[in-house]
Amino acid sequence: WQHQFSHNIKYARQMPDGQLLLGLSRHQGLRAFDSLQAFPASPGKVWLPGKTINFFMEDRAGSRWIATHEDGVFYSPIDAFLVYDRESGLPDEKITALAVKNDRELFVGLENGDVWSLGPVAGTWQKLPEIPDHGAVSDLYFDPRSGRLWAGRDKLFFFEKNQWKLCPGPEREYPFVFAGRIIPGPRRQRFWVSSFRGFLSVETPGTPPGNNFFGPDRGTQVVREDDAGRVWVGQQGGLFEWKNDSLHRRQHLHPAFALRVEDIALLPDSSLAVATKGGGVVFWKNGQAEQITTTEGLTADMLECVHVSADGTVWVGTLNGLNRITGIWGSRRVEQATTAHGLPSNEINRVVTVGETVWVATSRGLVRFSQKKQAHAAPRPILAALLANNRLVDLDKPVVLPAGDNNVTLDFFAINYKMNGRIPYRYRMDGGEWATTLNRSLNFPALPPGERLFEVQAQNEDGVWSETTALRFEILPPWWATWWARLLALTALLLAVFVFYKFRTRRLKRAHQLELQMAELERSALQAQMNPHFIFNCLNSIQNFILQNEKEAAIQYLGSFAALVRSMLNASVSGKIRLDEEIKLLKNYLSLEKLRFKNRFDFEVGSAVGLDVFEVKIPPLLVQPYVENAVLHGISGRESGGCVEVFFVKTGDWLEVSIRDNGNGMEASGGAANRPPGHKSVGMSITRHRLELLSNGRGDNAVCMETLTNGEGAAAGTLVTIRIRLAADFTFEKNMNQ
Repeated sequence: WQHQFSHNIKYARQMPDGQLLLGLSRHQGLRAFDSLQAFPASPGKVWLPGKTINFFMEDRAGSRWIATHEDGVFYSPIDAFLVYDRESGLPDEKITALAVKNDRELFVGLENGDVWSLGPVAGTWQKLPEIPDHGAVSDLYFDPRSGRLWAGRDKLFFFEKNQWKLCPGPEREYPFVFAGRIIPGPRRQRFWVSSFRGFLSVETPGTPPGNNFFGPDRGTQVVREDDAGRVWVGQQGGLFEWKNDSLHRRQHLHPAFALRVEDIALLPDSSLAVATKGGGVVFWKNGQAEQITTTEGLTADMLECVHVSADGTVWVGTLNGLNRITGIWGSRRVEQATTAHGLPSNEINRVVTVGETVWVATSRGLVRFSQKKQAHAAPRPILAALLANNRLVDLDKPVVLPAGDNNVTLDFFAINYKMNGRIPYRYRMDGGEWATTLNRSLNFPALPPGERLFEVQAQNEDGVWSETTALRFEILPPWWATWWARLLALTALLLAVFVFYKFRTRRLKRAHQLELQMAELERSALQAQMNPHFIFNCLNSIQNFILQNEKEAAIQYLGSFAALVRSMLNASVSGKIRLDEEIKLLKNYLSLEKLRFKNRFDFEVGSAVGLDVFEVKIPPLLVQPYVENAVLHGISGRESGGCVEVFFVKTGDWLEVSIRDNGNGMEASGGAANRPPGHKSVGMSITRHRLELLSNGRGDNAVCMETLTNGEGAAAGTLVTIRIRLAADFTFEKNMNQ
């Protein structure tokens, strides 16, 4: 195929959607054709006029990159805003008014007073004749019923037969109509014109005008008639309703309605969208109101215009950007479009929609884009570098830093050309709270040792956060904080505690053995005192037999005494005798005493069933002094009939010995009648002391004496209970054996 550009083509490519792109030399820009078949017959659309195209490509997201010879690389996002400005042929970039004829033709009003039309051939501009007035074009309205284009400059004009005609006024003193905003009625049978002199309605096709003219001192920003025929008026003093040829205040409907009302739009459900100066936009219907401000996401609360598309989407223009509001009552969502998204300016003057196309009049050109919202994922940040103590660390390997390298700097970036380099980031360390920043480098001067987790996300132009980019690294602890150092210190501490424990235990054991030896020596001394005491008593008995010339009794007594002394000598060697030997000693002793007292008493020595008398060992002569005392009580004041009973029983760790007699009690007898003059008995006091030593100082109740009574309350004997701790005895014996 031969074409006028055939000799200047430097690069050609057919895109996935069938579009043909030709990169031309000699400053002829990039030519775009809708299809390969459209190439021979169409001149195509011109992109980047005046540039020499060296190369172009489309990335994975569908955005296009164009390399030029003169000005480097140009970037065109997939949902880029198409901007008409001076380069496309407009003499003035500030667009103040818009009017749509159909999906192919559009009229724009400029600040310099010109009106231009776009179409029907896309991309071509045509200037309309000049309006015979002064000032900027305040508004444009195309009436589809009459085919007329209405324009407001300082006055109201309509375009007919290729010329502008002045709309006559409603009264003689006003031969013309002042024009600010031109708002059609819901059925387009008339439209409303507002200005600094008031407002009026114009019946289509344009003549004669209506007679609803309001006084010159009531400047009006906008008039909107709803589906029910109610006429709402926005003025400096707030929101009013025109009813019965008079204005009625409606500021009580919502607090924001007391502010200046800049624009009013009508939603498909008959709700009003009221744009205010300082209160954002308020949706109102039948007493129900919902206010949307910067708190809900608006770019500003000082609004310039509001427009509702056929599907109910609300477009709000401010001096800080464009806002798109979707949703229903109570669940509306605000999305922003600013220079960060590709708008040439944040100053929005007018917005109109035709099908899926949105036209926006800004202070730096006319913008066209698709109303369909492209879902774009936020770019994921890339970790560029990690520096530890200003030393570059290789991120391709597991990052393990020495203990001193805890001054860490992290560099990262995300690619999003729509944001013009001002990409918000948020980051956190070790799962803490997110912190936001515009910097692409972060410094952590003194990170603690251990495993660290750094996370960072980037935000796109729609406020969506990207997926997380994470970096795990480890800072080693100092040697004294390592596990092996702590284990070594713990081992040394335990060893020191063990050595101290063994040393202290050995000293305590040695001291305890000394105490036991001293106690044993004391008990031996007491026992040594008991042996002469017992021998003294026996010798007294033998002496009595000799004095009474009872030779046979003395000989018999002396033989029994010799056997008893022999048994005592054997027991004194070890300091312990078995219980059966103790019982035998007591029986021999009581036999001698019975013989000495000429059978004036009887006795009985026994043990409880189950008590192993061959296993239990006790110190010798521990019970004998109390048995001796019981003998003296039992025969006191008697010629016969005395009785002494000795009984052994084991209770837990104690050996209990009960000694019972039938004498007159301790206070009545005292046993002194049968003692020689000058005799002082120390047997029981010595025995009590011995028992206390055996119980290691816990012998408060080792000996218990009780006087027995008969049925008439008279004394009938004495009961002595002796408690000997066996555990202490066994422990003592064990320690002595060791």
